[in-house]
Amino acid sequence: MLWYYARYELLVKTIIMDLSRIHWAACRRGMLELDVILERYVKHRYSVASPQEQQQFVALLQANDQDLFTWLVKREQWHECPHLSMVHILLEHANSCL
Repeated sequence: MLWYYARYELLVKTIIMDLSRIHWAACRRGMLELDVILERYVKHRYSVASPQEQQQFVALLQANDQDLFTWLVKREQWHECPHLSMVHILLEHANSCL
């Protein structure tokens, strides 16, 4: 039983560390507008999102700030966005928080 508890504790620590890494990557972009949109998503939706949606979000975080700004704030050049479904989810979530 003790080994089970130790594995569970390790899993919980891993999840918390992953969430901390995601939060840091999302909310330290250097542009306030992006920080607000991405932080709201991480705080309110990321932990309950499907694994596929979480993977899409992590992939989106690999984009540079200028592209993210164009897609999420200016809402332009979506035809060039490889993460279009995640952009729509983020915008929908941002609008629902207003």
